[in-house]
Amino acid sequence: FYDDVNGGEMRDISVSEDFANEKVTVNLPAMADETTMQIFSTEPTSVTVAGAEVVKADTLDAFNEATSAYYYDTVQNLTYIKTAATDTTQAIVLNGVNHAPYEAEFGHLTNVSTASDHAGYTGTGFVAGFDEEKEAVEFDIDAVDGASDYTMEVRYSAGVEDATRTVYVNGNKQQITLPKTADWDTWDVVEVPVTLQDGINQVVFDFEAGDTAGINFDHVVIKK
Repeated sequence: FYDDVNGGEMRDISVSEDFANEKVTVNLPAMADETTMQIFSTEPTSVTVAGAEVVKADTLDAFNEATSAYYYDTVQNLTYIKTAATDTTQAIVLNGVNHAPYEAEFGHLTNVSTASDHAGYTGTGFVAGFDEEKEAVEFDIDAVDGASDYTMEVRYSAGVEDATRTVYVNGNKQQITLPKTADWDTWDVVEVPVTLQDGINQVVFDFEAGDTAGINFDHVVIKK
């Protein structure tokens, strides 16, 4: 970080990812001014600065007014963290985080449309309907820690009945069940075990003969 306000000094900011334990740590050097950081991730369950828990701001306006707080932007999948000026290095820890979601609306879409008429989604919207044959959503997923077994979290809503979808991971086929949610404004997550190869993996959610019910498809998260 080039501090052009306070003498033009260069300051090193280090970041370590420990997604096996759902944690990201930022070591922020002494800063003469209030500092705001943006970290691309899932939403944290908590944030600490120098060991002290930071209050979550529910709105961006509340975050802007606070001296020290964090705020999660569900559209951009960014955690904003504001810290006061300090004359020592501070460890900023995000807990309960993973790599940012793969948003369904940004996948490779086949015969499906996107919408934003139900609250609670992440990103800019979701894939809506998705209830007929030859409809599909495809992702190019980069394995976070090389070839290994992972858990893929699928976030969706199914307001009418239990749904099923056929999922292909690098051509390997399985059918998953997505239990009914309370209504279309309620989102749920199912965990799907997958084996990923090193590098880019093709993951396709397909509606095939034998699959049932419509869903709204929000995103997937890959966890080690």
